[in-house]
Amino acid sequence: MSETTAAARALAAARWQPKSPAERRESARATQDGLRRRFAREVDPDNRLPAAERAELVEQRRHEHFVQCGRASAAARRVRREAQGGGA
Repeated sequence: MSETTAAARALAAARWQPKSPAERRESARATQDGLRRRFAREVDPDNRLPAAERAELVEQRRHEHFVQCGRASAAARRVRREAQGGGA
């Protein structure tokens, strides 16, 4: 584990440690709601679509976002593995 990774994990642990499970859930829910609002602005910036259609597009955009995150993570792991002399 790199120093950067270790530092990030330590900061994350420090951020979440003092919170109760209910506080953690509420914080996670607020983050998810924020992402959904962002995706709603992306798919319907003028807020003209019917609510059901907008909700469906938001979920599609959310799925796309997390697929992209997964692909970027896999690429970063591959680069790191190859830099360390590992193979496929």
